[in-house]
Amino acid sequence: MSRCYNCDIEVRGEVDICPLCHNKLERGDDTSGVFPIKKIGVPLKKISFDKIFWFVFFNTVFVCLFINIFLKTYYWSIVVAAVLLYVYVLIKNTILSKSDISKKLFFQTIVLSLIFVAMRFVFDGPQMTWVFEYVLPIIYAVSALIYGILIFIRVHNFHDYIIYELFVLLLGVIPTVLYLGNVIEEGIPSFICFFVCILVFLSNIIFSWKFLVTELKKRFHA
Repeated sequence: MSRCYNCDIEVRGEVDICPLCHNKLERGDDTSGVFPIKKIGVPLKKISFDKIFWFVFFNTVFVCLFINIFLKTYYWSIVVAAVLLYVYVLIKNTILSKSDISKKLFFQTIVLSLIFVAMRFVFDGPQMTWVFEYVLPIIYAVSALIYGILIFIRVHNFHDYIIYELFVLLLGVIPTVLYLGNVIEEGIPSFICFFVCILVFLSNIIFSWKFLVTELKKRFHA
């Protein structure tokens, strides 16, 4: 690299005359060419989370299924597959997702419900009644409480939570309906879930009545 002290610039390349003032250039220590030397190499490809997960998923499920068939046991490999799928949903659509927390919570509520209901029918038997008697009421009660807290502390974002919360509150009634229909025998968790949903709904009406009416009018074009 050469330097023109008259123009106070540096000129790269094998030239002796300044392109601006046409004075002779002073040769510096750097004699590199016009184009810098670039290291040639093969860049490492980034392996996506999806590829890693599905590789682990299919191999794990295949091994578990092979053990089921070889030992002639009940197909607990289905539970393994369901758990792995839930982990995928948890990471992909909740932890890594940039969507609103209300959508994440509702999505988790639905996915967990479907997983446990599927387990209930796959492993049909008296010992699986705990799914409807305990698990679903707990899921819906906790979800309703979280929505209630979110609406209370973020009342100005009422419209982001209310529709999802109403769906969760309706789901919270299902365990009580199942108990009254003699589908399940244990009713205490179902009634607790029902009263939690009612309490959350009444709290929203009392503390957020104005926002509730406005939002319902928007949603139903009233």
